[in-house]
Amino acid sequence: MKNFSTVEALLNLLGDDDQQIVNKVGKHLLEIGPEALPLLKSELNNQPPPVKERLSELLELLEPASLHGAFRNLADKSGGEPLDLQKSLLTVARIGFPDLSAETVENQLAELAQLIAAELARWKALDDHTVVKLVSDVLFDQFDYSGPPSARSENPNHSYINWVLERKTGSALALCSLVKLLADRLNLNFGIIGLPVHTVLKYQGDEQVIFLDPYHSGKLLTREDCEEFLLKTGFKVVDEYLFSLSNKQVILLLLEQLINLYQRLGNSQRVKELRSYHVIVDRRY
Repeated sequence: MKNFSTVEALLNLLGDDDQQIVNKVGKHLLEIGPEALPLLKSELNNQPPPVKERLSELLELLEPASLHGAFRNLADKSGGEPLDLQKSLLTVARIGFPDLSAETVENQLAELAQLIAAELARWKALDDHTVVKLVSDVLFDQFDYSGPPSARSENPNHSYINWVLERKTGSALALCSLVKLLADRLNLNFGIIGLPVHTVLKYQGDEQVIFLDPYHSGKLLTREDCEEFLLKTGFKVVDEYLFSLSNKQVILLLLEQLINLYQRLGNSQRVKELRSYHVIVDRRY
């Protein structure tokens, strides 16, 4: 880090008794921006209470700025290609878990993909139904992934991919995103379907189209089941509802769901941040 010595010197001045000096120090650290985050975070718990409090306030201002840069980088580096789903989900997860380890998530995904691949390899011939059933068996029977116990969870953590992997529960969209990440690694043609009030997966096989509901413990569905769901929830049966979402659409929908959750929790600052991330993804890609 180019500004290491500068940040270290400024950090020492945060404990000054002169409030004007403290204010100037804070301004300088904010000007340095997200580059200062790693050092400031590492030093947070080593500071006396007054400095720790001031430093915590600065971190609250710097972390959203860091995420703005991360979301812009996602879009800029796409180069016209589909948005990278895993990197995007990790960036979203850092909204709730700033110190998230991408390596830990990668290892968890690799392990799950390997287990599914081993299960698929046991079969000499695989029809479409068997492929979907085996994926469901590993994730939802063996590992017991499902939606949260309450029918309508207000916990935003259920939307973050690291939480889903650790707790084996999450929102419908987060669970679908997990399966999609694993399917992409295994070259399985799963797509995420954004029904008006629910999210499921669609497997486009050689002979069949099969739907999978991760939120309800990997229940297998037919197109007729999805159409019946639409009618029961007051929507017309429209083909567009059963089209697969692009990676960009998945991330935008995830951000929208988080905005709604934090609004209900009364966290206006987080809502403001999320809306700005939504604009970046929507406009820059």
